[in-house]
Amino acid sequence: MSLSNILHSPITYVIIFFLILIFIQVIFYFILGFENIITIKDKYVVSGNKSGIFYYIVDNNNSIYKVENVWFLGDFNKAEDYNSINKGDTYKVKGYGFRNDMLSIYPTIYNITKN
Repeated sequence: MSLSNILHSPITYVIIFFLILIFIQVIFYFILGFENIITIKDKYVVSGNKSGIFYYIVDNNNSIYKVENVWFLGDFNKAEDYNSINKGDTYKVKGYGFRNDMLSIYPTIYNITKN
């Protein structure tokens, strides 16, 4: 197989697509990072068909956040973070991202500390 065939194969385009998605997530982390103090109004879990389980929290301002792992930091404790949250308590949270209604994108929280 020649280099030209490899560069124009469908698998190459798939790999490039995933690398772009990874790059965008890392850029969001550095550019759209935030640190807030929030009081938890509600929390809930959404189970996707084949896409896994999603953890959401709502603060007193009705802002919705998604509790996620940050794989590029080696942070894989979203379930533990979510379970440590109690309604009515105040927490210092670190996260990144933005809210996009049309695409159902929520800011991501990756660090939760009781205040």
